[in-house]
Amino acid sequence: MNTIAQLLLPFAEVAIHVAGTLLFALGAIAAKKAADWLNLSAEAKVRGYFLEALDRAIAYAEDAASKRLQLAGMTSPANTGPVYDAAESIVGDAAAYLRGRVPDAMARLNIGAIGLEEIIRARRAQK
Repeated sequence: MNTIAQLLLPFAEVAIHVAGTLLFALGAIAAKKAADWLNLSAEAKVRGYFLEALDRAIAYAEDAASKRLQLAGMTSPANTGPVYDAAESIVGDAAAYLRGRVPDAMARLNIGAIGLEEIIRARRAQK
């Protein structure tokens, strides 16, 4: 019996080392997946507050354009003619609002000036 234990002891040591290595590898994989999930979660939060700011920016810009139209005696963007382009004014005002309020989100989401204007136009078209 003693000789069988002596024969199996080196195999048991190797098995323990292999099991430890496997557990370490599984832990590393789990840590990587958790880090990826947290990074995606953080990006989703940034995207969420950017979209909230986008909606506020559009509402602010539309309100400002409406006030400009009222001051000029015009009742709707259709009556503005070539003098005042309300749609482009809204895009410009909303873009300025976003650049001032959420520059960090724009940088993290890699949104440039032209892309920002396209996002604003698309969001307005959805409403």
